Amino acid sequence: MRVQGSGFRVQGLRKSSFPELPQAILGESNLVRPRIAKAIRAMTCHANLKPVTWNLLALFLLTGCILVDDFGKRWNEATPDPCISTLSESLYATEFRRDPEKKDMDTLARPITLNGNYYLLLKKDARDAGGRLYRFTIIHGIFQRWRLNPTMRTAFEVEYAHAPVTLERDTVSIHTLNAETEKLLLEISARPEYWEIEEQTLYNPLRDTACRFDDRPREELEDTAPKRPDKTKKKH
Repeated sequence: MRVQGSGFRVQGLRKSSFPELPQAILGESNLVRPRIAKAIRAMTCHANLKPVTWNLLALFLLTGCILVDDFGKRWNEATPDPCISTLSESLYATEFRRDPEKKDMDTLARPITLNGNYYLLLKKDARDAGGRLYRFTIIHGIFQRWRLNPTMRTAFEVEYAHAPVTLERDTVSIHTLNAETEKLLLEISARPEYWEIEEQTLYNPLRDTACRFDDRPREELEDTAPKRPDKTKKKH
């Protein structure tokens, strides 16, 4: 990585390897700090960069992604949510670089609730035992997806020295969701200094009352929801 003036240039990345990255990060133009930080965060959970590249980017990435080897009983207990399934399409494409168009997202993305905290479980393949875990909140109809604050890594290593997790360059890895790891997850979720917002978007733009995480009154959703055509009526 070379520093040129007020910007960065990242060398050695191929566009074909990371089609979702802006052209600037691939070495054709200089990049100011906010833009490179955003682009690098988009690669947080990718694990196939060359080792030398990881060494350079580790300063930015640290612990942005939570990987779970086995979702355990939580996956089968979880019920798909239509709005979460829709929102997960773009997340699936970014994280796994696969087209979600022909995927049944109900078999890949499921939300769970632990003591009032919301988490999204995302699989790469329906046959997988685990995948990625994301914390999210819904505020006034806005879906907020959170990521771990990379600046808190040192504090975490001190405060939770014996935590049942593995810290790698860019990820926090959990073997399985069980009572012990869920307790840790809830403790961290209650500490705002450990989190920063990664994404904000409308949770339920169609005001579908089947989307159960919407914090707006059901009556409001029903009154303002788009009217769907009655397919039972015959045309004359």
